[in-house]
Amino acid sequence: INGSFELENGENSKLTFGQVISTMMACPDMTLENQILQAINSVKSFGVTDEGNIELYNESGTPVLLLKKSNDISE
Repeated sequence: INGSFELENGENSKLTFGQVISTMMACPDMTLENQILQAINSVKSFGVTDEGNIELYNESGTPVLLLKKSNDISE
C-alpha cells in the first residue's frame, strides 16, 4: 500500500490521504486489503490514545483504524 497524505495541525488534528494504491501480487484474498483501503480513504482526522496508539477517524469521528506500535516485526 502506498500513497500520499496531508496533515493539518490544530485543535482537531486533520489528516487526509491522497490516492492510495496497492498491488495485487501474491494476494490470494483481497478482502482485508480492500477493507483497509476503504478505511484509509475515509480518514479525516487522528488522535493518540492513552496507550500511545494512533486512531484514525472518519468524518463523523468514528474510529476506522487503530495503529499499534510494535517492537517485534513479526507481530
